[in-house]
Amino acid sequence: MRRDDIIDYFLDDKLIDLEKKCFIDEKELNILEFANQQNNLQALTAITKARIEMIRSENFILENSSLLDIIFFNKKLAFQVLKKFISHGNVEDLKAILDLEVYNPYKIKTSSLATMFSPRTLIHCYLDFFVKEDRELNASHCKTLQYLLERDFDINEPVNTASENVMHYLARRFDKDVFRLIVSQPSFNVETLKKLDCNHRTPLDLALLKCNVKAFTAMIDLQEINILKQYLPKLNHDLKNLRILYRSNKKYFSKKYSNPQNFVRLCNYFYIALDKIIIKKELEEFAKLPKDKTISSGIPSSLPLSPSQGDVKSRFSILR
Repeated sequence: MRRDDIIDYFLDDKLIDLEKKCFIDEKELNILEFANQQNNLQALTAITKARIEMIRSENFILENSSLLDIIFFNKKLAFQVLKKFISHGNVEDLKAILDLEVYNPYKIKTSSLATMFSPRTLIHCYLDFFVKEDRELNASHCKTLQYLLERDFDINEPVNTASENVMHYLARRFDKDVFRLIVSQPSFNVETLKKLDCNHRTPLDLALLKCNVKAFTAMIDLQEINILKQYLPKLNHDLKNLRILYRSNKKYFSKKYSNPQNFVRLCNYFYIALDKIIIKKELEEFAKLPKDKTISSGIPSSLPLSPSQGDVKSRFSILR
C-alpha cells in the first residue's frame, strides 16, 4: 500500500516480520523484494529504515555479513532498490535513502548509507537504468545524475566489469542533455573516447556498431580537426565490417534497416557527419586567422583540402 501512515504503523508496531518470506506467483520473495516488485518507493524507504533499526537492536548479531547484505538481504537487491530510486528521477527520494544513518558495531561509529555505495556504483546504477529501461528522460533525471556526479567520481574511469565508461553507455543510447552534463564535468577528458572496453572497442566504435549516428556525431565533435582528418581510413574499415555483419546477420539491426537502401543511407550518414564536423571546425579555424593570412577569395591559403572535397567518390565506393 502507498500510504506512509499505514506502512509505518505496521513496521513500528512490529506487525510485519522483516525476515519472513512468502510465495507470490510461485516465486519466493522477501518483504523488500516484494516492495521493489510493486514499485513502491514509500515501502522501500520504510522497510530500509526498519532494517537499519534492526541493526541497532542489542540482540542483533552482525556475524560476518556486510551491512549492505543485512539491510538489503543481498548486494544484488541493494543495487535493484537503488536503481529503482534513481529511475524515478526524484532526487529527494534518492537522498532520503542515501542519507539514512547506519550504526556499524564493528567500527563503533555511525555513517550514512551513501558511504556504503561507491561513487562508481551509483553512476553504474544510473547508467544501467539509462540504457536498459525504455522510458523518456526528463529534467529530474538530469538533476539526479548531477547529484550523483557530485560525489567525487572520475568521469573518465570504467564503471562496470566490462571496462566501459560513460561514453560507451551513451554510444548505446544517446541523450543530448546527459551528454552535455557529462562533458561539462571539470574532470572530463576527451581521451575518454580512446578508452577500450573488454572487447577492444572505443565509444566511437560502439556508436557505429550500434548504428547510433547522433552519438557518433556528438563524440567526433569533441575531437581536434587533425585527428578527424586522419580518421577516414578507420571509418572505412569499420563500415566495411558493418556491411559484412549486415549481410550475415540482418536480425542484429532494427527493422528500419531491413531495407538495403536504408542501410546504405545509414552508412552514408556516418560519412556526412564526419564531413560536416570537419568543415565546421575548418570554418572555426578560418575565423580565427588574421585577415592578412587569407587570400582574396576569402579562403585561407594554408587551409588543407577537406575530405568532403577530395575523397567523396572513393569514400562512398566502399558501400557498393
